[in-house]
Amino acid sequence: MTSIMREAWIDNTRGLCMLMVLWFHAEMYSGMGQKYSIFVTPFFMQVFFFLSGYLFLRNGNDFSFHALFHRVLRSIWFPYLCFTLAMLLPKMLLHHWGILQGIITILTGRASWFVYVLGLMQLIIGGGYTLFKKSEWSLWGMGLCGFILGWIVFVIPCPGWTECLTAVFRMMPFFVLGINYRRWHDARQSNTCMDMTVFFGSLISYFICWYVDQCLLSYPRIGTFYGCKSYWTYMLLGFWGIVMLISCLKYWPNWSFLRYIGRNSLVFYFLNGLAYTVLIRFLSRYSLPKMILVPTMLILATVILSFISYLIRRYLPLLIGDKTAWDKCLAGIGLASVKSIL
Repeated sequence: MTSIMREAWIDNTRGLCMLMVLWFHAEMYSGMGQKYSIFVTPFFMQVFFFLSGYLFLRNGNDFSFHALFHRVLRSIWFPYLCFTLAMLLPKMLLHHWGILQGIITILTGRASWFVYVLGLMQLIIGGGYTLFKKSEWSLWGMGLCGFILGWIVFVIPCPGWTECLTAVFRMMPFFVLGINYRRWHDARQSNTCMDMTVFFGSLISYFICWYVDQCLLSYPRIGTFYGCKSYWTYMLLGFWGIVMLISCLKYWPNWSFLRYIGRNSLVFYFLNGLAYTVLIRFLSRYSLPKMILVPTMLILATVILSFISYLIRRYLPLLIGDKTAWDKCLAGIGLASVKSIL
């Protein structure tokens, strides 16, 4: 894979995990709760961070914190501000927020925690990697620190405004795992028999861990952890879920539908909550059974968000951090030199 082109399995995996996110949110907005999505909730967000780690050192030894900072600003922070500010007024009207509460929600990352955490984590990892002179051990060290700090904040509940910072700790081991998986993946030859063996082994391991967590462990005093009763089973389920998906999705056919969702996962993530809020208000008047309501919401949201993604990518590519549109915008307002300064 070149530094520009992305392998199909990456977008396929993102697309599949985004459908899991939509499924989970459809159940939550319908009032069903995690009835069936509980089988996938413990790992689908970790997969996104793993894939981001896989793409993190895309230029190998040519890593530059300067280039990373500009990329995060263009493709993460700017879209985050655009989408969250655009949705601030609808959220204020729907949830009866005050303007100050809305601004604080955006600044603390809770308006869209996944995107906020992804940008913050890349800067932390990139800064540490640069500080320790691009040492491979510095990456493992940061992953270990994230694992330990994630356990600490699980045992000792933190204030709500620190939610995104604690999410950085929890997701950092998976991000670092993605970085090191790329190095191993680039150095090995594809072995279908081995990959399928790993897939079935990880599938069995995943459901054993899931059964232990859901059926054998008691509920902790401080509540569940993304549906998991233990931090340790949360980490194991995340690991086995990643291995399970990655070992098989590389052999899936090139499904243009999944790739499309994967390439536009940022838009899907930003707007799915608003889409479901509108859909549930419309569909609730028909008194549909939950078993029909959930898949109906899922299908309609997918179609609506696919169309919106098409419009944004075609007419407003700047909103999703498109590099060409970003450079043209800077040049158009006379700030082309900002790119070299940042």
